[in-house]
Amino acid sequence: MKCAIAIVAAAAALASAVATPAELVARASSSATATSSGSLPTVTVKGNAFFAGDNRFYIRGVDYQPGGSSGAADPIANVAGCTRDIVEFKKLGINTVRVYTVDNTANHDQCMAALAAAGIYLALD
Repeated sequence: MKCAIAIVAAAAALASAVATPAELVARASSSATATSSGSLPTVTVKGNAFFAGDNRFYIRGVDYQPGGSSGAADPIANVAGCTRDIVEFKKLGINTVRVYTVDNTANHDQCMAALAAAGIYLALD
């Protein structure tokens, strides 16, 4: 139940957090600098909000399933596609991608490292 409440709170916070294109570019630049080590702070729930470390965290994300659900391919096992798309994610100010099809036998290290280096979190369900 806490998770559902946190998601509702995050959605409400996201709806009220509208940014201009210039702000998105500034955020993308600052998060790239802050995460150059490839390590991201853990996102936690405090009260009714998400925090990445000590900073309030607003999810700005998309479902990441190239080809749609009928394709059922693992997007984070495709290194070329992943690195290509991360460039576009940064331009859009995305800080989180949701993936719902994963091949547990595949190696995801390169894509996960590239996402972390770009300051992008991954939600898997």
